[in-house]
Amino acid sequence: VKPPEYLASQVSLVMCKSPALRSLHLHQLTEDPEAIKHLVSAVVSARNLRQLHLNSTDSASAAHFVEALVGKAPDTLNLHTLSLARCDLCCDEADVVGRLLLKCPELNTLELGGNNFEAEGMRQLATGINRLRRLVTLGVQGNKMHAGGIAALSFSVGELASIRELNLGGNWLGVDGARIFVESMERNSSLGGACPLVRLDLRGNWIQDNGLLAVCSVVERCSSLEYLGLRNNWIGDPGTLRLVQVIDSLNVLRELDLQGNWIKEEGAKAMAHHMRHNRSITSINLSRNWFGEVGVQAFIEVLHLDTPLKDLNLERNDLKPEAIEKIAEKAVGMPARLRL
Repeated sequence: VKPPEYLASQVSLVMCKSPALRSLHLHQLTEDPEAIKHLVSAVVSARNLRQLHLNSTDSASAAHFVEALVGKAPDTLNLHTLSLARCDLCCDEADVVGRLLLKCPELNTLELGGNNFEAEGMRQLATGINRLRRLVTLGVQGNKMHAGGIAALSFSVGELASIRELNLGGNWLGVDGARIFVESMERNSSLGGACPLVRLDLRGNWIQDNGLLAVCSVVERCSSLEYLGLRNNWIGDPGTLRLVQVIDSLNVLRELDLQGNWIKEEGAKAMAHHMRHNRSITSINLSRNWFGEVGVQAFIEVLHLDTPLKDLNLERNDLKPEAIEKIAEKAVGMPARLRL
């Protein structure tokens, strides 16, 4: 087994001999000062490098690499994609990550998911993110930012009219965080009344019905929205009824994820009724809800109609085995993929 320094030097050598190299993945990087020194030198000298992925690395190694890169890099790095996902970075490392962002004004994709920046870290990162005027995709899922973190981040996101894909999943936003997100987006003047998002993922945030009612005021302005992720949010029938009204105006929405909520018969029947005339949605995930046989049967009736729906997940909805068997028999020959 070769030592990390040797392996890093060989990677550097390959990069030097590959001037056209555009993408570099350094997953599970070791905390070896000499190895990191070799790799940082190679990254800085790779003039055509556009994508840098430093994922699944321990926080000390990732922080050491980023610190070295900030110190050695010129004023501007021509990166278009930067991924520091699942590195367990926290607010102590947010400052150096923010300084790296200031050196990457051309970024269009930033992935910071699976860290522990929390509210304080997000406040430190917000300035750097706000400077990324070409940012299209932003992933900050799983950072435990709560309402305080979303307040700082949403202001930056709201100022960036370029963002099309936003992942805020698993941040424990709650109802207050959902409302803060909405207020920050609505105060933003650059959107001019419209919201340019194509993908919005809010899974695992416990926003509940009241939070969804607030979020719907943003969603209904996203005329280009193709994916909406709302799984594991304790959403019940009141939120679902409002959501049905909103998605009626989203003419290009393709995927809707409502897995793991508290939707019962009323909400399921309303959603099924909407799907009778919806001409865009091809995939719905309603697994792990509580609408039972009546709600499932309402969707089965929809599948007999001419709709674009191709994938319908109704698993774990409080159905008895005999009911599943009976419904499965009725679904034989249907064009859509049905999961019970």
